[in-house]
Amino acid sequence: MTSPRHHLALIALVALVTAGGCRSIQLRLTMNKGVSYFKAQDFDRAAIEFKRAIRMDPSYAEAYLNLGLTYMEVYEPGSTHDKDLAYADGAIESFKRYIRLRPEETRVRDYLINMCSTAGRLDVAIEFFMEYYEKDPDNLELVQMMAALYHRQGDTQAAIEWSEKAATLQPDNPEAYYSVGVACWGHSYNSPYLEYESRMAIIDKGLESLSKARELRKDYFEAITYESLLYREKVKYDLSPAQAVVWRQKADELLQVAMQLRSKAMEKQAKELAGDGEKEKPETDSSKQEDPKESQTAAAHSDGE
Repeated sequence: MTSPRHHLALIALVALVTAGGCRSIQLRLTMNKGVSYFKAQDFDRAAIEFKRAIRMDPSYAEAYLNLGLTYMEVYEPGSTHDKDLAYADGAIESFKRYIRLRPEETRVRDYLINMCSTAGRLDVAIEFFMEYYEKDPDNLELVQMMAALYHRQGDTQAAIEWSEKAATLQPDNPEAYYSVGVACWGHSYNSPYLEYESRMAIIDKGLESLSKARELRKDYFEAITYESLLYREKVKYDLSPAQAVVWRQKADELLQVAMQLRSKAMEKQAKELAGDGEKEKPETDSSKQEDPKESQTAAAHSDGE
């Protein structure tokens, strides 16, 4: 019985091999043989064939992808066995080689990131994509990716900095400022030993960013919810008990506003869905309705019969 991971990898393999261009017959035969071995779950032989294809043509991107998927299939997550470490290395390097040949392929970026995450080597992914960022620092997609990578790694401070860079690149996007606010809350919430001054500065930065998000989107109840959460962080850590009472009241007020806006948004969505349902109902064709006089005439003919 094949695993879900095997099934997904198999789909990727077949799709890429059958979509190949005018390669040499020998190269195509070698790739297809590797796919056949993969289908049979003979991964060692599949890897041998994909490596042979790479030797035939080092610029053939699909061979690197298929080799990476093969290594990813046999890797045992969490294992520190030499064989599994070698599989992780092989998958990561294969995906990196593919991305260098096909940098526009975002799907394989996900393969690389997931493999690095599973193997506990997100630092490798960060270092790899940092090269691309340094060449194109205004690439919003790359900046957002770096923020997500640092967040995934648990480096919330770096995640905040990259989220701020993303907001700078899209100053009219409320979600960009929202991301900064969420990252600030995450940093405070997950850092119980943070110095007082540093914590309050992070909280204030988050509140400022969420305020900008609300200016751009008045009914942004998600942003207001995180404002409430940030004020609750102030409640937990403020040195003044009296001031903490003020922060708690502010947090409660914001939560009420957020809940009201959320309810309105859900009601609006429900009405829109109901409206769409009404539109889908078949309309009566008035041109096909019976004329009363014609009905009476037909009835008379029927009675006469």
